[in-house]
Amino acid sequence: MTQSPPRVLVIDDDQWFAELQLAAVRRAGMAPVYAADVLAGMAALDEALPAVIILDMFMPGGNGLVLLHELQSYSDTARIPIIICSNNASDMALADLAPYGVVALLDKTTMHPSDVTNVLGRYIPSEVVT
Repeated sequence: MTQSPPRVLVIDDDQWFAELQLAAVRRAGMAPVYAADVLAGMAALDEALPAVIILDMFMPGGNGLVLLHELQSYSDTARIPIIICSNNASDMALADLAPYGVVALLDKTTMHPSDVTNVLGRYIPSEVVT
């Protein structure tokens, strides 16, 4: 029986940036899922839980903080590791976001696509992440 690759949900309204993240996730042997906003992200969560979420904090409509609060409301989603990728990362503190399941805080303006893959490697079995 073949095991399906772990799902990684990318929620970001910047489609160009999201495509970079989706490609990195795909190269790492995982199944990327894209949502352009928080509502689409919640719908994707209803379909199947991801192994990890890559989240932009500031988007039109509901922002990432709304989703972080929602995820903590349910025992199954509260355990999903979250990687925040934001242009405003320097204005945030990982210690403040950790209670919401945030495991990494990456600055979009200075990060490299491999930064996400490196963080994913800590939360997805090593035989999957290449």
